[in-house]
Amino acid sequence: MLNDSSVSANATYLNSFVPQSLGIFTWRAVRNRILVRLELDKRGVDLESVRCPVCDNALESVSHAMLDYNLAKEVWDCVHLWWGAAPGLNDFSIHTIFDIEHGNPRSNDGHKTWQATKWVCGYLIWKNRNQQVFQNKCKTALDILSEI
Repeated sequence: MLNDSSVSANATYLNSFVPQSLGIFTWRAVRNRILVRLELDKRGVDLESVRCPVCDNALESVSHAMLDYNLAKEVWDCVHLWWGAAPGLNDFSIHTIFDIEHGNPRSNDGHKTWQATKWVCGYLIWKNRNQQVFQNKCKTALDILSEI
């Protein structure tokens, strides 16, 4: 798991193509500061379970909530295909996906657009997770992709 010391202290998550709040969300995701069940448990919050409330197949970490469950994988695979990148996130982490050091897979000219696409994708996956857990509403991967 990533900790604050492994992330550049002066890394900024600003991109003029997206609202500042999305950069803050991304900064928090990279540092495992999104309040998923595993992180809440670490902070002493008493929960029935730390398993993913969406799929119940794994512990709910930031990585699982945003990359590893089936809907998230499907969305990320489609986004990578749009950009001509190889689908499949088996070797990726939150840091790799959101890191400001990773640019556009096609060229440097579209770096901000590629970065904004990844940030929006992660946020919409997270938003969908919250709607599933708290409102019992579930979107399909196509619904999320249309929002992106």
